[in-house]
Amino acid sequence: MIPGNNMEKLKVGILISSGKEIAAWELETVKQLQKASFVCDIVFIVYRQFQSKTSNSNWAFQLFKKFENLWFNSEYIASKKIQTPATYKYLKLTTIEEDLTNAAKEEIDLIKNESLDLIYCSNNNLLNDKFSSLAKFGLWIISFGTKQYRNSKPEGFWEVMNDEPVTGSSLYISYKEKVFTVYDCTTQTIPYSVLNNFNSIAWRSSSFLYYRLRELYLLGEKVFFSKYQLPSITALKQLTPPSNKRLIFLIARNIYRYLIYKLNEKKQKKFTLLYKNKGFTLDDPEIKNFISLPLPTDTFWADPFVIQENGTSLIFFEEFKTTNNKAHISLIEIDETGKPSNPQTVLEKNYHLSYPFVFKFNDEYYMLPETSANKTVELYKATSFPGKWELAQTLINDIIFIDPTLFFKDSIWWLFGTTQTHPFTSTNDQLMLYYSKDLLSSDWNSHPQNPVATDISNCRPAGKILEKDGKYYRPAQNNASKQYGYAISINEIKTLNEHTYKEEKILEINPSEKNGVLAVHTLNFLDEITVIDGILRKIKIKKTFA
Repeated sequence: MIPGNNMEKLKVGILISSGKEIAAWELETVKQLQKASFVCDIVFIVYRQFQSKTSNSNWAFQLFKKFENLWFNSEYIASKKIQTPATYKYLKLTTIEEDLTNAAKEEIDLIKNESLDLIYCSNNNLLNDKFSSLAKFGLWIISFGTKQYRNSKPEGFWEVMNDEPVTGSSLYISYKEKVFTVYDCTTQTIPYSVLNNFNSIAWRSSSFLYYRLRELYLLGEKVFFSKYQLPSITALKQLTPPSNKRLIFLIARNIYRYLIYKLNEKKQKKFTLLYKNKGFTLDDPEIKNFISLPLPTDTFWADPFVIQENGTSLIFFEEFKTTNNKAHISLIEIDETGKPSNPQTVLEKNYHLSYPFVFKFNDEYYMLPETSANKTVELYKATSFPGKWELAQTLINDIIFIDPTLFFKDSIWWLFGTTQTHPFTSTNDQLMLYYSKDLLSSDWNSHPQNPVATDISNCRPAGKILEKDGKYYRPAQNNASKQYGYAISINEIKTLNEHTYKEEKILEINPSEKNGVLAVHTLNFLDEITVIDGILRKIKIKKTFA
């Protein structure tokens, strides 16, 4: 909390269309607020939902929904109706959804008397000045879809049918006659299934209100609203459910794409390691003149980090063997002549390990591998470098933290990594930031702005942070593609302190036919060597390394 910010706990009103049931993903939002230390009370405001006379005329769409519910049966159906909690206060309105702006004065006064700090709604059709003025911080609304798909119906449908790689949702506020977008998240479209694609974006959206109310509470009204500017939104025609004839065509095309995918599934290529004897620079970010290391059978290599000792380059990396169905950390040494050694295992656990972030501090070598499979962030120290490591400290417990990346600046350790807020959501689109003055601390502070980035094209860490001419640059995976780990985005860190984080994407490192790479998703370097991992167009595989 910013010193001098004495904001009281928040009282939240939630608009729902029925006093008996609520969608599972909406109830998850309520559960998170219920546990939040910054929320003092929750009030449900119940309105009557408008019933469309034509809602059942699209018989093809109704059959399509039933088929998907049977075929993609899951315990994580976001739209499943759940009984609303009986422990909360309910305000029942007699007006219907289509006429809420003309709600009776008695009902408006009823809401005003609650002295709500904000009103939240998961239905983007309810944005109107009447409700915006009934709470201190206005009306907060979830909107599904991005760009030309914003607010289109059904949610998540057209992105799947049009084979779009990215879909998303946002949280915006109608406040003091302005509209602010305070959370805009894009993620990979789940292909071939509208049901699963909606599940993905809905479960992800369930955390938006919690995170931004936490930020409002910690920073205060003035600082919070100064960070978010009025967006330039182009008015686009919203897509509507297709006709029966159109839907039959879309379904047939979707099935065809799925069959092609299944035919090509076994042909998918694997990540391997590449290096060149030259340091990386922003002036020459192209993938060229790299040497690929031959990949053993039934194995892939990823997440390379490099250290140089006595003229030898030590490449630490994730080694995944299909026979074990999990990865460990291995090492390849490249001597002064450029000859690589056989890979050797340097750290292995009974859970998956990857992303071996290796660094030197106070003349000691440390490694911060990804240990999300153990729901921990574990820091290791070399007892005999480079081959022996022991656990020095568990930095954070009970967390799914992907590709943890440390950065030391202004006498503070900054820890970046992506997270997963629900089992059905991606691990690539919510960048979290923690900080501590002590590297070996087990008490790290969560940044008030978390998640500090929410765009699938530049969230998940892709290597160490680069410093040049007093500026700092953070590599991130660009997963805004059907291919996982397709490219790398380089983001300049503009502001980094205990209250604010800002970055700006300045360039991308992309695969192409010219450089012979189908995907690249990690970048690390020293003055005399650069290492990446990539999927080669013509992959080199051999049974043994030697």
